[in-house]
Amino acid sequence: MRRLTAAPAVLQILSPVPKPVAVVGVVSALLKSVCDNELTKRGVEVKKDICEHFAYSPSELFHLVKVAKIQSFETLIETTRQGLGCRICKPAIASILASVWNEFILKPEHVSLARHQ
Repeated sequence: MRRLTAAPAVLQILSPVPKPVAVVGVVSALLKSVCDNELTKRGVEVKKDICEHFAYSPSELFHLVKVAKIQSFETLIETTRQGLGCRICKPAIASILASVWNEFILKPEHVSLARHQ
């Protein structure tokens, strides 16, 4: 696949959409899906990474945590060897860890991730 700047392609796709359209909730997800599919058709690489620290989508991180039996953020960082985390991935990973291991989201080790600054 060739790598292009997505902005011009997105503008071409959205040009017929009226300016005052409010995109929220389900419509936003649908619009993202349509844009991603159209960009892929045009040869633009569309990444689904959760953030720059993890080259995984949220569902891939969920499966990685479950299959590798990862129970802490530190272990996940050691396993993937990528970055230190950010405001995007830390709360998401706290939620994944709590969900997979059926733990209370406000446990001290999860709260510190959710309140990352």
